[in-house]
Amino acid sequence: MLLSRLCGALVLFCGALSGACAQPVNHLPDSLSTLPQVIDDALTTFNTPGMAVGIVVDGKPIYAAGHGLRDVEQDLPVNTTTWFRLASTSKAFTGLAMAQLVSEGKLSWNDKVVDHLPEFALSDPWVTREFRIRDLFIHQSGLAGAAGDLMLWPAPSTFTIREIIHNLRYLQPVHSFRTRFAYSNVMYLVAGEIIARKRQSTYAETLQDHVFSKLDMQCYGSGVDDAVLNNAAVSYSYNSQTGFTAVARNQISAGPVNYDAAGAVTCNLDSMLKWLAFWEDDTQQLVSKKQKQWLVRQQVALPVSDLDEAWNDTQFSGYAIGWRVGDINGCKVVSHTGTVSGYQTYVAFIPSLKVAAVIMNNGSHYGARGAVMQTILKHYLAPDEQRNWVASFKGFADDRDKRWNKRHHPATGSGDTGRPADAYTGTYVDVAMGKMTITQREDGLYIASEKMPALTGKLTALDKDAFSVAWDKGVESPVILTFADNSHHAVDRFTVSPFILPADKHHAWKDFLFKKYN
Repeated sequence: MLLSRLCGALVLFCGALSGACAQPVNHLPDSLSTLPQVIDDALTTFNTPGMAVGIVVDGKPIYAAGHGLRDVEQDLPVNTTTWFRLASTSKAFTGLAMAQLVSEGKLSWNDKVVDHLPEFALSDPWVTREFRIRDLFIHQSGLAGAAGDLMLWPAPSTFTIREIIHNLRYLQPVHSFRTRFAYSNVMYLVAGEIIARKRQSTYAETLQDHVFSKLDMQCYGSGVDDAVLNNAAVSYSYNSQTGFTAVARNQISAGPVNYDAAGAVTCNLDSMLKWLAFWEDDTQQLVSKKQKQWLVRQQVALPVSDLDEAWNDTQFSGYAIGWRVGDINGCKVVSHTGTVSGYQTYVAFIPSLKVAAVIMNNGSHYGARGAVMQTILKHYLAPDEQRNWVASFKGFADDRDKRWNKRHHPATGSGDTGRPADAYTGTYVDVAMGKMTITQREDGLYIASEKMPALTGKLTALDKDAFSVAWDKGVESPVILTFADNSHHAVDRFTVSPFILPADKHHAWKDFLFKKYN
């Protein structure tokens, strides 16, 4: 009852939500009046240039403001119409677009994928036949987490969505089908392709026609209009030596990208406020009530982390359709985060209280969004447990960094490979990843991917037939190339593995074997 009264007391707004809130909105209750300072502290602590934050209660915004900078070099501020890449919070839009087709009777969640996409195939024919549309959304394909992501990132990728879907058959499962949760972006691309074909359109056009226009949202499913670039947040990484550096490969652009249904939606705060209001409005007719409830119903149970139990007294955790579900202090919370280098997002809502929040920033540290969202959610769900969440996330991040550094050691060796450098040169081909070419220059050996132009780097000799590669501009974690002979004792293949101790057998490169082409 106390929570209900709290919720009712906070129904303050800046006008009807059908009109965009072009100016910052601040009708925060006194008990949350320090939120702007928390946001600014989070930006400083976690080296994040800018952030847009919105809170909606009973369908009306009580807070909507930009903080910090969208462009560091030009000293341009974030405002409520600044565009950000939503990354994996885009998955909820893909789920909604599929639910609309279900509502219209065009397909069922239990339909076999091959009935709508005949070329879909995984390595196991039985799994291929039994794979249902629901399975595309819940991350239990049997593949390793992030399997296939190297065909998407680091951008730019020249793989088409149809090529990616074709290459799924070359990815080997590491678990039995429907037995283990392992996050998958590529399965959302399959879902997006089904949606596009059923609508006889593109995924981006489908979102525009059936979601964005219906909710009066000015958002984009892939590439954006040129006008958006005038107020787009520049994506940044941060280094203590060099400061902020623009992540050029991930900038919002007019051209399409191939990860649309998994994470390419671009939106601004004014429009995201309408997205939040949609989830709080039981009368919205965009999709049937049954399907709207289905989207946020737990499909897969997940373990509760020690941190969630300690901070939030969490009793259950799970995955729905493009959303995570769990409880904070006994109240169900629906949420999802999104990360692509240079952009961080966080969307959450509390159905029972009709409270929702969105955070979008143009940095690369999860701590900024986490501390701000925790401050907001705890205000409504456990105000007596409020604390300095910026400091709490800083402590957690520092500890996590220490543990990460212990596992990621620079590779060392004698530097003697036992062969001349030109023994390793040539073009190598993997059936899914395509060609990688190793060339010799005056200062050593270099590798370059044909399909993933950002994957270029210099080889450093370690031991016999082993080299380390530090990718140019740090687009991916360093790796080790291990070469092998054919029957004539000539180098004819290599595999790739990361610098991780203890070794992780389920890494992103595990499915790829590059064989010499010439």
